[in-house]
Amino acid sequence: ISGDADPDHGKQFAETPMVGGIDDLTDVIRELEIQEVIITDDRIAPERLFETMMQVGRKQRVEFRFAPSVFNLLPQKTSVEQIGVLPMVRLFREPLSDSQRFLKRASDLAISTVASIITSPLWLAAAIAIKLDSKGPVLFKQERIGMDGRRILCYKFRTMTDGADQNVHREAYIKNIEGHSEANAGDDDTPVFGKVKDDPRITRVGRILRQTSLDELPQILNVFRGEMSVVGPRPPIPYEVEEYDIWHRKRLDMKPGITGLWQVSGRNRLTFDEMVRVDIYYIENWSLLLDLKIIFLTLPAMIRGDGAR
Repeated sequence: ISGDADPDHGKQFAETPMVGGIDDLTDVIRELEIQEVIITDDRIAPERLFETMMQVGRKQRVEFRFAPSVFNLLPQKTSVEQIGVLPMVRLFREPLSDSQRFLKRASDLAISTVASIITSPLWLAAAIAIKLDSKGPVLFKQERIGMDGRRILCYKFRTMTDGADQNVHREAYIKNIEGHSEANAGDDDTPVFGKVKDDPRITRVGRILRQTSLDELPQILNVFRGEMSVVGPRPPIPYEVEEYDIWHRKRLDMKPGITGLWQVSGRNRLTFDEMVRVDIYYIENWSLLLDLKIIFLTLPAMIRGDGAR
């Protein structure tokens, strides 16, 4: 792959034929099922690599590395490794140390196991209520963006009519990201951002599940799969990330969570930029104690019905 957008495809580099330019990288990764990309061209912007990671899809996990001669590209999340005698820099490394990452993963598995046992009657009750209330599947599966732009399939209890138009939310959330006054689905005294006002797509049971945040319970499955954490930033939808400014992407430096500092700090009463700042604060100040505090604060937030706001 050449760093040029439109290279001469017949050209060779070190007796190796070029298969395309940087704009072809996503397609080449998919077609050739590439699992590792090594970058040696210092003209490739980190933002372009992030977009490639986002576009490549859920099923293919790709590692990005580059040669140390291009340190001017170096983002914060990196680690130096060695392949044979050649030093490499690994991109998109989790901000936690190895011991912190192990501790967070271990706590995720322990908490999720206990939570799945305790909440199993709620899973059954929710499934029965959803089936009795409206036609369609019990679970709603949607592509979300996880850590570093990787796509994941996020699970929730279905709270809308089957086949509901997602463009309604897309338009509302783009306004929220851009800071439009119309993004407030509430009023001046009790603002509600990132929601569709009087959303007709939500079912009767769905409204209750959202109000109590019980619709998020199936994301325990995502935690077991290692795609999410119990605590972390909210996992955005791909079309949301397409509208992000560069600094917004900082909130994708850690695995998304079922609950998080945003959920217990005002939730939809916060503007989009305020939400991002809360997420960045969490990422930069992570500790197991902070996670436990957020978990203990989540229950009161569910009782207050913050999920409906």
